[in-house]
Amino acid sequence: MMSVKYTVFYESTSLSIIRHVDGEVLRYSLKSSELTHRIEESKAFIKDITESSFLHSPEFEHYVCSGYTVSLPASIFDTNFVKDYFERVHGTIEAEPILEHASLNHQKVIHIYNVPLWTKSFLENTFSKPNSPTLFEYLIQSMELYSQRKVVVFLFVSESAIHVVLQKNGDLRFIDSIPFDTLEDIVYHLLNMLTKNKATEDPGVLLLQSIHAGHSPETIQHLMSQMANFNTLEVVVKKYQKPVMP
Repeated sequence: MMSVKYTVFYESTSLSIIRHVDGEVLRYSLKSSELTHRIEESKAFIKDITESSFLHSPEFEHYVCSGYTVSLPASIFDTNFVKDYFERVHGTIEAEPILEHASLNHQKVIHIYNVPLWTKSFLENTFSKPNSPTLFEYLIQSMELYSQRKVVVFLFVSESAIHVVLQKNGDLRFIDSIPFDTLEDIVYHLLNMLTKNKATEDPGVLLLQSIHAGHSPETIQHLMSQMANFNTLEVVVKKYQKPVMP
């Protein structure tokens, strides 16, 4: 049985791939706006990185990094109103993006996110994947190994947004994707979220990962280390490996 060798993250006009053999993150910005060309560009990029003429599906994990998401309790979710939930928060959506939803946090939360048409078509045609997994499935799965901590945060930085999950005393307290412009914006949004949820008082862990071309995890961590508000959180920079049991 083949083991996962590559993790691919999809954004609206780009994709990033983590090569597990060395942990390197490689990024590609799509040049075309036409659906078929974007699919071919993506396929050519991944084949070049993997040095393979044929892409073996079991070797890959895929996650969509949507900059616009909505999460709500599963108890009030109705599949007939997915578009209504999304547009109430983000306004009228464009014709192209496709809305999908996933159950998170042991089925207690429904996460709604938009998937670019080229991404959905690419995953279906190239990897026979009818669904486009959300990045938050990846984040919450990674956080499970730290569930004994009072506070567990995952900060994932992509080109278009920061993606944040907060668990406190085992309960999901916050989950969202937040657009940003500068490095300072990242720290501001994170600190604001932690303060509102009173998560700067108890010891915990902050998992940090970045696929942003200009903001490395180390740069973000250095800025956070200069602020006393983050002193109670152990920062773990997440690479391509699955996190080890603390």
